[in-house]
Amino acid sequence: MQILVVEDDENLFEALRFDSRSWPGSVLPQANTVELHSARTQTEALIALARAPELVLLDVQLAEGSGIEVVRTAPAVHRRPLFIAMSGKASAREGFELAQLGVRAYLAKPFTPEELRATIHDAWQLREQDRELARSAVAQIGQQPIHVVQDQIREEMLREALARTDWNYTRAAKLLGVTRQAVQQMMDRFELSRADRVRLSS
Repeated sequence: MQILVVEDDENLFEALRFDSRSWPGSVLPQANTVELHSARTQTEALIALARAPELVLLDVQLAEGSGIEVVRTAPAVHRRPLFIAMSGKASAREGFELAQLGVRAYLAKPFTPEELRATIHDAWQLREQDRELARSAVAQIGQQPIHVVQDQIREEMLREALARTDWNYTRAAKLLGVTRQAVQQMMDRFELSRADRVRLSS
């Protein structure tokens, strides 16, 4: 697996390269081996992205350029790499902007090797789940109208969020990234009520 580390701290890059020896099979179950490449500036990072790395560990604030700009101007390829941001100074606004651009996880510096491994593992697993969902949706082309598939996905996500939060509408809304009112509207649309709680959990 090709991994790009966009980081201008050479010591941190070497520490990551040393630790990455333990990633195949545990942190990244799909990888037999990993190969780390380094980019220290925004310009170098954009050039390195042409190698199509599968994972990018990205320092938000580079000595030359911005990690946010790397994500924003990254080539729009079909197999977009998984971006994980790292920073000791990123603001809440930067964190929000990174999330809007599709960055899956954020690591605050300094972090431990264990925190790094857990973050990479969890972000990769979520990405694989997203890809499986996308494959399932693609399989419906020609079988069902798109609005029917969208409704099926919304209903399943709603049911799962409610199950995980013991039917707490506010917490379910937070998991889904919507308002509490939107949760109630979806429940009305799919004819769900608290009476379904026992039936769905049995």
